[in-house]
Amino acid sequence: MTLDKISQNFLAQMRNHGALPFHLCTPEQARIIYDSAPSKIEDQAQIKEINKTTIPVSGGEIDLFVIEPLEEPVSVIVFYHGGGWVIGKASGYISYACYLAKITNSIIVVADYRKAPENSYPIPANDAYETLLWVDNNMGKIAGKRLPLIVCGESAGGNLAAVTVLRAKDSNGPEIACQILACPITNHNFENESYNSHGEQLIISKKDMIWFWDHYVPDVEVRKNSYVSPMYAKNVSGLPRTVIITAEHDPLCQEGEDYAERLINAGVPVTFKRFEGQMHGFFTWVDFSSVSREAQAIISDVILNEVLTESKNKR
Repeated sequence: MTLDKISQNFLAQMRNHGALPFHLCTPEQARIIYDSAPSKIEDQAQIKEINKTTIPVSGGEIDLFVIEPLEEPVSVIVFYHGGGWVIGKASGYISYACYLAKITNSIIVVADYRKAPENSYPIPANDAYETLLWVDNNMGKIAGKRLPLIVCGESAGGNLAAVTVLRAKDSNGPEIACQILACPITNHNFENESYNSHGEQLIISKKDMIWFWDHYVPDVEVRKNSYVSPMYAKNVSGLPRTVIITAEHDPLCQEGEDYAERLINAGVPVTFKRFEGQMHGFFTWVDFSSVSREAQAIISDVILNEVLTESKNKR
């Protein structure tokens, strides 16, 4: 299926803004380009409150944005944003987080993890896991009671979400009810079918991904660590219910689908969908893409049905 009209228009706007491919930029230049991407602000009146807090992490501190829904929350979702571990910031995803809070009736915690190359691996991964620990330890303060704990991430954030779930499994906690991985980075193989077929998209290309990886984990051998590339995990059985979303026109499509297959074969309950005609980035375009909102509806359905039912059965 050809790239849909909204994606084509998005790329045209980026070209009109003179946006360079990320791999031709310094990290500072890439951050400016990424933060200037066209967007629309979600109506924040549809949620109850947005609070910003700072938490201690190993070697420093990071900011979290806590978004509360209008109604009594049914879960707490920790969200890790995308950007190749190098670009993007939590404040740029408030609009998306407000929408997610509204449709899932959940508290959303957006983590502003530190970025490479100033803070390369393992710092972003540690920040992601320590955010989860903080949320779990402060559940009473955040939600008033114990609620199902969910992790969600897009792209590099999907990588951090998957890694955080693996670490929680290996560390015997915290207990995670569901992981939501949207167009996730799960491997460092640049020669698969998706890279060969869709590796030249303007928004993200094969050369861009090599650039991101070189900033995050310069040592190729370290990339074989399962806390860097989740596909290298020796045992994925026993992982929580999982939602994996991929996009047809995305160099990361194949590795997301490979991870879904790996989990399914290990007996993990997986809800999977590839969105045809979509490219990398569509997942958070809830303000102007009905297809993005369709992806969020899948997430909402899993949380409000399967996750809550399983949570009630455990009581």
